[in-house]
Amino acid sequence: RLGQRQVVRVIGTGGGWARTEATDGSRGYVRVSQLVSAAGSLGSERLAAAAALRDAPEPTALVKASLPAGERVEVLGAAHGARLVRANSGMTGWLVEG
Repeated sequence: RLGQRQVVRVIGTGGGWARTEATDGSRGYVRVSQLVSAAGSLGSERLAAAAALRDAPEPTALVKASLPAGERVEVLGAAHGARLVRANSGMTGWLVEG
């Protein structure tokens, strides 16, 4: 079962349904009407502390960039306790808690 704002990749569509793959590799079907494009923002937040922008929603994932405290990021989705964000630079990556 997918959670709200969970990130999935759409593999194909048909009959109002989308075949999807979650970040953990699991696959399933979701009504197309329930999907929101990651090209759009689900909101924004200001970082309370400096944070590592990671390549995947895992604490051991490659760090793509370091974001300073106070930077405002657009939230695009969430998975596994991490948030998919777009930084001011336009770079997209994951903020992982902990």
